[in-house]
Amino acid sequence: MRGIICAIAAAVLASTLAMPAGYQPAFAQDTATADSEIPPEIPTSAFASQSALSGARLSPDGSRLAFVVRRDETTYISVYDANTRELVDGMNLGEEQDFNWFRWAGNNRLLFSMTASDVRDRYRYSRLYFMDFDRHALHPLIGPRMAYSGDDLVHIDPEGRYVLVSFAASVRETPTVWRFDLGGEEAPQPVSVETRQDGIGGWVADNAGVVRIAVGAGRFGRVRMRYRSDAQEEWQTVARTRLDDDDTLDLWDFMGLRAGSDLGYSIGVPEGGERRALMEFDFATAQPGRIVFSSPDEDVASVFFDDEGNPVSVGYSGDSFRREWLDPQIEGWRRQLGQALTGRWIDIIDIAPDRSRLLVLESGPADPGALYVFTPRRKAAGSVRRIPATGSCRAAGRAAADQV
Repeated sequence: MRGIICAIAAAVLASTLAMPAGYQPAFAQDTATADSEIPPEIPTSAFASQSALSGARLSPDGSRLAFVVRRDETTYISVYDANTRELVDGMNLGEEQDFNWFRWAGNNRLLFSMTASDVRDRYRYSRLYFMDFDRHALHPLIGPRMAYSGDDLVHIDPEGRYVLVSFAASVRETPTVWRFDLGGEEAPQPVSVETRQDGIGGWVADNAGVVRIAVGAGRFGRVRMRYRSDAQEEWQTVARTRLDDDDTLDLWDFMGLRAGSDLGYSIGVPEGGERRALMEFDFATAQPGRIVFSSPDEDVASVFFDDEGNPVSVGYSGDSFRREWLDPQIEGWRRQLGQALTGRWIDIIDIAPDRSRLLVLESGPADPGALYVFTPRRKAAGSVRRIPATGSCRAAGRAAADQV
């Protein structure tokens, strides 16, 4: 079928909103010209260097796309309309080593983590900021007193109304969970939603934003897990172990906690098994349950959930990352994309919650990669302009697959 697989147009990276003045990307070529010419030789260093375009993510409604651009030791975030491929916003985040990560907070806000140094350049500390594109406002998410770690994100409201962040007032205290409301005119102020507990260093919320798991280490290498089924219940210690008990701590790699349920998921080696698998986990008893997915040959390293908390894919780590889709609809789209695109590896790297759009990476041993937006409901694929995943690599600039 003929397409909408809309590649994000590289030429718009030249916009002064998101790029330094005078920057003209080497890969902004006319497609018709590039089709008839042999592209220049690509240097080996282009494939060995760090990707200049990374971290691409769709907004929750799939209407926008943001990714990180690194150029001349400076980091930018560029935001595009996923349908028209036009640049709609962006920001200069300063020196490359100061940027950590970003996330969408609703459809019109970006949350990002930065690292800075104290006035004597002796200590490094992390802080969160958010950009409100509707108001054209940039605000820090800080409290009057904060220790070094200020970017421990506990929960992002899907609508972008608020975020929950865990940070301590000093290095001598354990962290409190704070709520920042993002919709006001002024910089948001933190409101405590979960008071610090002795020995508790980590907090986990369910998909509705209720903090329900607390984990911490005490003296003599002791570790404990505390849990509650909802916000009205008292905290209960449900498990204890030691820092040197790797088998138990592996099972505490939990995730996917859903509102109204004590069941979530964990990645670990099941009893009698040899490979790490995705398992159900009962947080009320701190015990693993049935095996959801396992491989006889590889260790499960990660899992991707939908907004309802259902696992839709697992990832394997090894010489290179590989993903296996558990959802048959998404796996069907992956096969269609594999027929349409010519790269050796086709990876769906992000999906809008309503599945209206997919973000796709195509790459191969001799291909630095190309980024695409796929709209399944259109069931068609037009000419595709390829975007190099490595900024130092010159693009062939040719049109790619035109059928799915």
